[in-house]
Amino acid sequence: MTSHIKKQVESSLKVLSATWLEENVRLISVPVQYPSGALTVIEVSGGSSTVVISDRGMGLWEAESYGAEKSYNKIAYLEAQCHGLRFDGHAVLALEVPL
Repeated sequence: MTSHIKKQVESSLKVLSATWLEENVRLISVPVQYPSGALTVIEVSGGSSTVVISDRGMGLWEAESYGAEKSYNKIAYLEAQCHGLRFDGHAVLALEVPL
């Protein structure tokens, strides 16, 4: 990748994503959309050496709004397991991620 393309990609990502703090929880909006058109927001919270990363249950909320929560639960569990994540029935989580 040329330095010009790299700069363009980095510039685009800065426009498409955002981060903010809410009650000691860092939230990151990423340029991945749900079927409703809402952007994905990832929560990063935790201690001094490890953090928890979560979709805040928004995938489940989206599935419920389309009447697909039963299939979502099965798919989310299998996909989370496949990728080393955890699905707790509400949110997809990555636990104890080193800083």
